[in-house]
Amino acid sequence: MEIKELLIALKGEGLDGDELISVLKQKLEDGEITQEDYDWAVKQLQEEKDKKEAFELLGV
Repeated sequence: MEIKELLIALKGEGLDGDELISVLKQKLEDGEITQEDYDWAVKQLQEEKDKKEAFELLGV
């Protein structure tokens, strides 16, 4: 499973934020994903969080 698909699947299970990062860390430790995949996913999550916060500040 590609990291993008994994991230979508985990979000589909209702996980977000710290829960997602925790699951990704475990998958990294288990060798199911690479460090590169983990870093990419964490970056994506941070960008989503930043966008959400920006929209909230703008009142959107």
